[in-house]
Amino acid sequence: LIEEELGVYLDEDALDPDATLGELQAMIDAAAGERREQGILAWPLNPAVGALRIAAWQAVVRPVAGVFYRLRVSGLEHLRGLDGPVLFAANHHLHNDNVLILSAIPLRWRRKLTVAAAADDIFGSRWRGFVAALLGNAFPMAREGAVRRSFELLGARLDRGFSVLIYPEGKLTVGGPLQPFKSGTGLVAIHGATPVVPIRLKVHRPSRIDADVQAPGRRPWRGEVEVVFGRPMRFGIDTDPNAATAEIERAVAAL
Repeated sequence: LIEEELGVYLDEDALDPDATLGELQAMIDAAAGERREQGILAWPLNPAVGALRIAAWQAVVRPVAGVFYRLRVSGLEHLRGLDGPVLFAANHHLHNDNVLILSAIPLRWRRKLTVAAAADDIFGSRWRGFVAALLGNAFPMAREGAVRRSFELLGARLDRGFSVLIYPEGKLTVGGPLQPFKSGTGLVAIHGATPVVPIRLKVHRPSRIDADVQAPGRRPWRGEVEVVFGRPMRFGIDTDPNAATAEIERAVAAL
C-alpha cells in the first residue's frame, strides 16, 4: 500500500512487527531518495551467452576439475521424466563444490540452469560477480535481511523456465557438518510450485587443493567426491514453509 500510494519502495523484511509509526515514517523518508534496483539481470540468460557458457564449461572448466577430483554421480534416475524448472537444493561443503555439482548435473539440465550466489560474498565484488554470472549463470541471493529483491530475481528465472541451484545452508561449512537450512527454501518451493531435487555432495577424499579440509596424512592431488541426487519433492500451496524446509533438509541429510 505504501508503494502504491507514496511511490516509495520498502522491503518488508526491514519492518519489525513492533515498529512504531515514527520509525515507519523515518523508513519512508529515507527510502524516498533511494533508487530501487530494476531489471532481472537478464544478460546471463541470453541464449548466446548460454552457448558460450556451455562451450567454456565443456572445453575448460570440467576438464580442469577432473584433474583435481574423481567425480562419481548417483541417483540420476530420479531426473528421468522430470520436467523443469526445478529447484536443486545442495549442501555446501567445499570451496569448489559448485563446479563439482554443476559438472554432475546432466547437460540437458545445465542448458537452462541458474545458480543462487551470495549477494554479500560473490556479488560483493564486481569482478567475481561478473565471472559467476558468465560461467555459472549466477544471480545475487541475500542470505539474510532484505531478501525481496533476491526473490524477484529468482522468480523471474523460474518464470523463464530456468531451474535454480541453491545452497539452503546459506553459508559454506568446509567439510561439514550440515547446517540448518534457511526457511526461504520452503517458501520458494511452495510459492514457485517448483519440484525440489535434493543433492548431497559427499567428500570421500579431499584434494590437495582443499587445504582447509581437516584430514589426516598427506593427501594426493586428486580427491574423490560423490554427488547424489534424491527423489523430487513437491509441496502444496497450503504447506507451512518451515515444515517444507525441514523436510528438504532431512532429505538432503539422508542421501
